[in-house]
Amino acid sequence: MRKMIALFLAALLTLPCLFGCAGSEEEAPELLEPVRGRQDTGTVLRGDLEKTDVYPGIMTPKVVQVYMEGSGTIENFVAWSGKKVKKGEPLIELNREKLEEEIESLKEELENLTALGEYDDRLSDIDIQKKSHQLSHLNNLGLEYRIRALKQLEVDEAVLRKKQNAETRELQKTALEERLAALEKDLENLVITAPCSGYVYIDESLANGSYLMEGKPILKILDDENLIFRTSEYVPETNLKEEYYGWIEGERYELEYIPMPQQDMLALIAAGETIYSDFTVKDGKDLTAGAAGAAVTITRKTPDVLYVPTNALSYDSGGLYLVMDAKDGTEKRYVTTGFGNGVYTAIRSGVSEGEVFYVQK
Repeated sequence: MRKMIALFLAALLTLPCLFGCAGSEEEAPELLEPVRGRQDTGTVLRGDLEKTDVYPGIMTPKVVQVYMEGSGTIENFVAWSGKKVKKGEPLIELNREKLEEEIESLKEELENLTALGEYDDRLSDIDIQKKSHQLSHLNNLGLEYRIRALKQLEVDEAVLRKKQNAETRELQKTALEERLAALEKDLENLVITAPCSGYVYIDESLANGSYLMEGKPILKILDDENLIFRTSEYVPETNLKEEYYGWIEGERYELEYIPMPQQDMLALIAAGETIYSDFTVKDGKDLTAGAAGAAVTITRKTPDVLYVPTNALSYDSGGLYLVMDAKDGTEKRYVTTGFGNGVYTAIRSGVSEGEVFYVQK
């Protein structure tokens, strides 16, 4: 074993001679500066520099929230979660009997209020007439002014009291009439129908006998024939004042924002769910449910500026600089910068369009 190692070392010592060690006069090559990594070149560009925000999302069936148009008690579920319905098809039937009972009760209350008002008015008229007759009698007797003034005050108070009672009854009557009109409207909407075609999803907390107030969300319909693009997070409407578009399945599409009803947003917040944003996709008929992409919003745009990749910029005590191509190799060129979007940075001075720079890979 030792003999083999010795032969191997001897062979290594003789290798230089194989490449012309016999009295060669060539100088040893100059050592270069160590290179930190591969470098690439680029050119200073001119154009519009944009800052964008990206919101991932997918194509999904449009979700239509169905709300109570009036108030009522559930009597029967015609549809159930998972059932596919057509537009106009019945979903829920409300109880008619309770509504009709309440309507009759309100009508009786209105009739009683009217009758009671007429009776009160007759009593008030009798009281006013009596006090007015007494005042006339005092005036005829020529009694002192103080006594006659007190009686006049009684007459005025009786007239005012009648007016106030009439106004109070009128307010009560208006409130009852408004409630009656609302119930009669509910009576016309005892069957809740589907506003569109799709698959039904009903709130699990609802059951026969549940009382529903006007404006309460009761079920959702997934309209699978009407796809929209839904982001995984909320897109602030302030970001949509400028240009925005969709980048879906590698293609650019024009989007149209669908504002979320306030009651939907409040319901999501109350349930602790993530708020999202919906968009219709123009000319997106070929897209299918589940197609992934993003909504891209342009929040700032600076036109006609010089710019370079941000990672091409370096910094030392002299400031920001670019490594530029030069006749003798490379040179540092200090620059002043402007707006950056995270990928590119605008250059205000120090370089010209088309100049070549180096960037570390």
